[in-house]
Amino acid sequence: MLALAFSPLVVSEVRAQEAIAVPGGVVTYYHDGQRAVAEAGTIGAMPITPNAIAAAGPGRVIGYLPRFAAGPGYETWITTSDITGMGSGALYDWYDDSGKPFGLSVQTLSELLHSEPPIADVYKMGNALCANGTISSRMSARLDTPEVLFAGWIRVDAQEDLRSPGSSKPGAEIAATIYRKNQQGLVTGQATIPLTYPLTGFSMAARYLGTLSKPSRSGIAITNPDRGVTANVVLTLINDVGATVDEITVVLVGGQQIAQFLDQLFPKLVGSNLDGRLIVKSDKPIIGLSLRMDGDGEDFSFSTGFTAPAPGTP
Repeated sequence: MLALAFSPLVVSEVRAQEAIAVPGGVVTYYHDGQRAVAEAGTIGAMPITPNAIAAAGPGRVIGYLPRFAAGPGYETWITTSDITGMGSGALYDWYDDSGKPFGLSVQTLSELLHSEPPIADVYKMGNALCANGTISSRMSARLDTPEVLFAGWIRVDAQEDLRSPGSSKPGAEIAATIYRKNQQGLVTGQATIPLTYPLTGFSMAARYLGTLSKPSRSGIAITNPDRGVTANVVLTLINDVGATVDEITVVLVGGQQIAQFLDQLFPKLVGSNLDGRLIVKSDKPIIGLSLRMDGDGEDFSFSTGFTAPAPGTP
């Protein structure tokens, strides 16, 4: 795969271009927040240029990857695979916990295998896939700040399935995986982050085993993806017999995310045990991800879990 520099494009022009089918190859755009700074890809033996991707295509499907982490001990991989046999694509924008865009280092698997350096200070990315094509991209700390841990959420603007116009289904399978690594660079834990859509309510399994030497803790990442409104979110903690243990209200301004464990949200849990559910309801659509950590801060595994629509949620 070739990495090429090309004449600057402003972000509005890049965002207007559809990431659509590329006959016989894949392409990745990188953007530094002001312009497209580099792209990589091939069609057969011919390098892809921005003009090789036509500004055409069907409708769009907006989804979210609710959590990612990049920096010391963590990296996130995003994999995009065409499932239509006709080509597809997606555009990615990432934000920190406050809803502010920021730069990361990004490198495709092909670039990694060919020892090509990552592109630094990237704010957004676009992938276009040929029929049945797949591309994986690694998000890591910026080269100038390797000691800083970045975390937040990703907005996904995907091309609709060409086989079913109007279906509001993406034409690509999209998922992220967070990897935790030790000081030797070996993977010690991983968690899959599914493509998620906004709801006004959902529920998740809630576990806090605080009396163990290595506790088990459920947590949650909640995001208000609409950067123009404030969401009022009610979190109700239910025990194993259906009784309410505690209830709090969290206010999320536009673009804000909170990612905390149950004992951080509900301090009265500290030193106790609970196996129940957390019900989340909001006056605005939000996205959520169930988290879980087993073990202490030095030796632990983490995973993601399933969230279901809350009872009574339309």
